[in-house]
Amino acid sequence: MKRNFKTKLNLACSNDELRPVLGFILFEKGNAIATDAHILAVQSLKSHELTDDEIKLIEGKALHREVF
Repeated sequence: MKRNFKTKLNLACSNDELRPVLGFILFEKGNAIATDAHILAVQSLKSHELTDDEIKLIEGKALHREVF
């Protein structure tokens, strides 16, 4: 099943080549977390209307900003 996230959280990620790890969105504790080292964006995955099973599936994973 394909899901689309409701917000553009990828805009909060860094595109700095010297800090490649900041180009990812991390999924932890039911939240999506993104930063560019100046700002930190944290959103509940419930706001994207994901089910509990879907949240458990992506828990602990990271997704690159270009894929998000």
